[in-house]
Amino acid sequence: MASPYTPLEPKPEPHESHLYKIRLLDIEPWTIDQAENIRLRLHPTRLDKAGEYICLSYTWGQPEPTFSVLLNDTEFSVRENLYDALLRLRLPDKPLRIWIDAVCINQDDVKEREYQVSIMGKVYESATDVIAWIGKEKGPEDRLGVDLVGEMLEKITPWWEERKVTLDLTAWIKSITADGVVNGRWLSLLDLISRPWFSRVWIIQEVVMAKQVLVCCGPHQLNWMDLLCCSVFISEMHDWISSVAGRHPDPRREQLEFFSRLCEAAKRILKVGSAFGSKPSYPPASLCKVPVNNIIRESDCRTLYDLIHRFGTFKASDERDRVYALLGVAERFDNIPRRLPTVSYHQDSHLADALLTVIGNDLEAGGRLDFLSAAYGTDGHGVIPSWIPNLRFEHDASRPRQFMPLELGSGGYWADSNCPQIQASVDAKHRTLHVTGWVAGFIDQVSEVHNNNSSTKLIRTLDDPKHLLQTRREWAAMAGVAESDEAYMSIYREVVKDSSREESVKARLRALPNLDLHQRFLGTLMMSGCDTETEAMCFGSFISAELKAQSQGSGSLGLIRMSHTSHGRRFFTCSELGLKHERLKSKNFGLCARNTKRGDKVVMLLGSKTLHIIRDVSFDDNGNTLYQWVGQAYVHNWMQGQLVERMAMDCSPGYMNAEKIRLI
Repeated sequence: MASPYTPLEPKPEPHESHLYKIRLLDIEPWTIDQAENIRLRLHPTRLDKAGEYICLSYTWGQPEPTFSVLLNDTEFSVRENLYDALLRLRLPDKPLRIWIDAVCINQDDVKEREYQVSIMGKVYESATDVIAWIGKEKGPEDRLGVDLVGEMLEKITPWWEERKVTLDLTAWIKSITADGVVNGRWLSLLDLISRPWFSRVWIIQEVVMAKQVLVCCGPHQLNWMDLLCCSVFISEMHDWISSVAGRHPDPRREQLEFFSRLCEAAKRILKVGSAFGSKPSYPPASLCKVPVNNIIRESDCRTLYDLIHRFGTFKASDERDRVYALLGVAERFDNIPRRLPTVSYHQDSHLADALLTVIGNDLEAGGRLDFLSAAYGTDGHGVIPSWIPNLRFEHDASRPRQFMPLELGSGGYWADSNCPQIQASVDAKHRTLHVTGWVAGFIDQVSEVHNNNSSTKLIRTLDDPKHLLQTRREWAAMAGVAESDEAYMSIYREVVKDSSREESVKARLRALPNLDLHQRFLGTLMMSGCDTETEAMCFGSFISAELKAQSQGSGSLGLIRMSHTSHGRRFFTCSELGLKHERLKSKNFGLCARNTKRGDKVVMLLGSKTLHIIRDVSFDDNGNTLYQWVGQAYVHNWMQGQLVERMAMDCSPGYMNAEKIRLI
C-alpha cells in the first residue's frame, strides 16, 4: 500500500527557524450525510507561511479499536478518540484546516517525529485556535457539568472582585447540593474535569502556547479561561463549599473525600493555567484577582528540571515525553538555560538519558541539587543512575514525603549554609554526577522502616496511633531518651485532662532528664529544622494546638506531624567524623531513607539544603571511590549550616576542604 506521506525537508539550523516545514490537514466536508467515510488531505507547508489553521489537543487513547479514514485517497487507520473528534469537527459545507500530530507527522519515521516534536510548541503557538477534545458525550451528566461552570462563573463574580462570600453565593451552593454531594451536580463537574485529557502532560504546552483554547466534550463547549476561573474558586474555597453544602447524613468522611477529589482535579487545571505566568499578556482581565501564589513566576522555575518536576504528576504514554512535552514552555522562561535536550525517540534512548542532559545543562547554568530529593537511589537497580530523578516518586505510597513541604515556619533546611560554590557537574559519558561536600558520619544502627496505614498525603486523623507510639518508643530507646520521652508523654496527657495546669506543665517539661538530647529527639520526630521551632512546638503554641486536636479526637502527642515525617523512613544513629575521618565518641541520630544500611555514610553536599546518605559500591579506572546515592537524611543539629561553620573554623575557608564525591 502506498504511503500517504512525502518526506519533509531535513530540519534547518536553529537560526533558520523560518524554514521549518510541517504538514497541515484538511478535513473535507461531508457531501451527502455524516455517515460517509471521512476524507483527509495533507498539505506540506513552511510554518511561517501556513496561514490560518487550528490545532487539535486530545488523548491518543487505547491502540484498539481503530477506524479507517481516507488520507490522500489512501486508507489510513486512526484510534477511536481521534475518529470521534474528526466526526464532530467535520463541517457540512467547507474543509477545515487543522494540525493533528497522529496524522500530520509520519509516526513511522523516527527522524521526522524527533524533528516535529522539537518544534511542536511553535506549531501550537502559530495556530489561530486550539480545540481541546476531551472526548465524546457520555450522557446528560456532561451537559450538567458544562452548565454548572457557566452558572458558577456568574455567581462568583462578586467573589472575584472583593474576595467576599455573598448570601446569594451561599444560597446557590446549597441549592445545587440539595440531593447530596455525590448525587448532585458537583459529581457531573468532577466527572467532566477528571477525564484523561486533564492529566496528560502534553496539554501544558498545547494550552500555554495557544492564543485561545476551546474545550469540547461531544457537542458541548467551554472556554478554557472560564474553566480556569472556576478551578481557582474551587481550589481556594473547597472547605467552605463543603461546609455550606453539608446536608448529608454522614458528611464528615463521604463529603470531605468527595470535595478533596474535586479540589485535586481543580488544582490540576490550575497547574496548567499557572504556566500562563510566562505569557506577556497574562493574566487577562477576568483573572486579574488571581492570587500571585496561583501563578508560576519566572523565579519559581529556575531550571528546566523545576518545570519538569512541577508537572511530574501528569501522564505520558512515552516516558521521554515528560521532558519533550515541556520544551516549548521552557523557551518562554527567560531564566531557563537555552541549551535544551535534543529530542530522541531512538529505541535505545530512555527518560534517564533526557534527564541526564537536562540536569547537566542546569548545573552548568548554576542550578542546585534539589533534584536529588526524588532520585531513584537503590531502586534504579544499577540500570538507572542512582542520582537521576524518578518522576513517579510522589505516586509511590511507600515513599516518604519529600523534605521541602515539611519545612516549618522560620526553621527551614539549609544544611550547606546556602553555599554559592556548588561545583557540581555531570559526566554524560560515564553517567556520573560529580559533587563536592563532606562525609559527616557513618551509620551505626538503623531501625525497621516505619510505614503508616494512611497514605503519604497530609492527614487530619490517625488510623493507628498505637503503631506510631510503638515506633516512637523504639526510636527513643535508640536515641537514649526512652525514660525522658515516657515522662514527656505522661506529662502531656495530664495537660490534656486539665488545661489550667499548662504553665506548671511547661516547667516540668523543661526539668526532664537529658533535656538537650530529648529536645533533639523531639526536633527529629517533628523535623522542625531548629531548636527555636522545636521549642515553639513542644513548649509553646503547640500545646494549645494539641489540646484542640485532642478535643476533636484527632491529636495525640504530635503523632500526626510524626506520621508525615516518619512514613517510609528509618531512624538511625551515626558516629560523627572529625576532619580526617576519625570516628568521634559523640553520637548523633536522625531519619533516613528506607534503603539505608549500617555502614552507609551521611554527607553534606554543597548545593543541597538537606543531608544525604551514600554507599560506596566500586572504584573508577583512576582508583576513585564511586558512590550510590541512597536517599535524604535529617540530623537535627546539622540542618542549618552547622557543619559548614565547623569546617570553616577548622580550615579557612571551609569550602577548600570539601572533597569530590562521584555518584553513579
